[in-house]
Amino acid sequence: MNEDTRNLGVELTCDIAGKNGWSANWGISYSNPQFYDARYPKKGWQRSYGRVQLTGGVQYQKDKWSCALSGSYLYDRVLESYQTGVRPLFITGLNLSYRPRTDHEIYLNVDNLFNRSDITSHVLSRYVALSTNFTLGYRINF
Repeated sequence: MNEDTRNLGVELTCDIAGKNGWSANWGISYSNPQFYDARYPKKGWQRSYGRVQLTGGVQYQKDKWSCALSGSYLYDRVLESYQTGVRPLFITGLNLSYRPRTDHEIYLNVDNLFNRSDITSHVLSRYVALSTNFTLGYRINF
């Protein structure tokens, strides 16, 4: 497929170093992603993906413990094939970690905390996010 893309936008991010092991971050971006499909030149440049994204997170690290909660909200989205609006995408995650020793780690990762059934694709196929899921693991570094 012969397809060109272009995007013009602006992004602002901020990392905040807190006290007592706390930190945070946030970001906002506005853009105008577009694509041009040479197979259909009469359609011209068409919208793609989402235009506005908000991201943020909070982290905590103290001694052997660390925790991070994050979210990303993408809206003003379209499905490329139909050029119709689609519900905003809200991706969330929680990561917990304990290091009993420097080379050992017990961790828990939880994705899709609010169990949203968001469409994650931007094309003809409508892939939907996995329901809330988690990974529990033990990592040893050699």
